[in-house]
Amino acid sequence: MKFNFIASGITFDTGVDKEVEYHVQQAINEELGGYARFNYEKINDNKIRLIYTRDAIYHFSNSEYIYDTDMSLITGICINGFQIKPVGNPIIYPIKFNGKNFYSPTAAFLRLYKFMLFEAEQQVEDIKARIYFDRIIIEIEF
Repeated sequence: MKFNFIASGITFDTGVDKEVEYHVQQAINEELGGYARFNYEKINDNKIRLIYTRDAIYHFSNSEYIYDTDMSLITGICINGFQIKPVGNPIIYPIKFNGKNFYSPTAAFLRLYKFMLFEAEQQVEDIKARIYFDRIIIEIEF
């Protein structure tokens, strides 16, 4: 059975395997100038792992919070959607500021990502995120 998922703003199904890495890496290179490398792993028929290894190293790294740049990288949504602007509101709540970047609780981001999958007509069993100083790992169980 094939399942849909979103990687850097592109919707794929789990049946395309290695094409995913190529197309996502192309999108990252075009939009972000090669800011990150992407790897895709199909763990079993209903579970996948998306790995974003980024050049930026964040010292504020734990799985409780995720930065605006990472949220933009994973979803393909413009970074302004994850920042507080003079006019309007961000698409995720709550948003906090640490002096350089905006960040949000990972649970809030995963709710947004799950909603995006729902809009792509895909139900998910579970989504987990592990955020390290140099990479993000998203595991999706369908």
